[in-house]
Amino acid sequence: MSQQGTLIREPERGADTQLPVRLICEWTHALVDGEPSLRRRFIDWNLMLWDRSAAAAFSRFRRVAAQRNAWLRSGGPGRAVWDQPYAEVLADISHRRAGFFDAMAQGFAKITAEEDWFTEVEPRWDAGIPEPEELILKLEAMRSADQERGFTYLGISRADFSFRVDGLRWIGSRGQAKVLGCMLQLAAEQLVRSQNGVNALWLVDDLDAELAPDWTQRLVTLLRRQSSQILFTALPGKMSVSGCRAEEDRMFHVEHGAVTRTQWA
Repeated sequence: MSQQGTLIREPERGADTQLPVRLICEWTHALVDGEPSLRRRFIDWNLMLWDRSAAAAFSRFRRVAAQRNAWLRSGGPGRAVWDQPYAEVLADISHRRAGFFDAMAQGFAKITAEEDWFTEVEPRWDAGIPEPEELILKLEAMRSADQERGFTYLGISRADFSFRVDGLRWIGSRGQAKVLGCMLQLAAEQLVRSQNGVNALWLVDDLDAELAPDWTQRLVTLLRRQSSQILFTALPGKMSVSGCRAEEDRMFHVEHGAVTRTQWA
C-alpha cells in the first residue's frame, strides 16, 4: 500500500477470483492533486482488472525495456533491433491506458450528473497516443542521449491526467479534491465490475477529514448506493451516518486489538 492511500498491486493473470480492495482515506485527494506517478498506478491497476490481457503487455514492456537498456549500456552496437518491439509495446500500452481512461471518464460524468455534484469538472487524459512509427523516429533521435544515460528516456512513466473546467486546469480545496477522488474510484469500480462481475471491498477511513458534515453524508450515501460491502472506520462519535444508515448495518468497537459488537448511538 502506498502512503498516499491507494492499494496498488498487479493482478495475477487468470486470478479472476481475487477480491479487489478500494481505499478511501485522508490521502484520497492525491488522486487529483498529488504526484503523477500515483495517478499512473491508479490507471494501470484498474486497467489490469478491467482488461486481463493488459498485465501481459506490461510484462512484455519490462522485458523489452531491459533488453534495450542493456544494449544502450553496451554502447548500442550494430542494428537497433530493439527499437521496433519497444515502440510497438509502448504504443500498445498507451492505447490501452487511453481507452480505459475514456471509458472511466464517461462513467465519472454519469455519476456527477446523477448526483448534480461537480458537473462542470471533466477528467482529461493529458498524454498523447503515439503510433509505433512516430515512436521509432523519437527513439532514433534520442539514441545518443539514451546511450549516455544508459536507459531509455521515452517510456510508460510520462502519462498523466488532470481535471478541467472549460478547458482550464481545475484547482480546488483538499476537501473538493477528496470528493473528486472518491467519484473517480466509483467510476473505475463500475467499469471494472461491469467487465469481471466482481464487487470490490471498500475500506473507508476517517471520511470526515477535510469534509463538512453534509458532504460526508452525501459521500456515504453515494458510496452505499454504488458499491457492495463497505467497512467504515472512525474515532468514536466523529462520523455521523444516522441519516443514511441501513437496518442491516452493524457497528463494532476496536480497542487494543479486541473487536466487540456495539450499539448505534
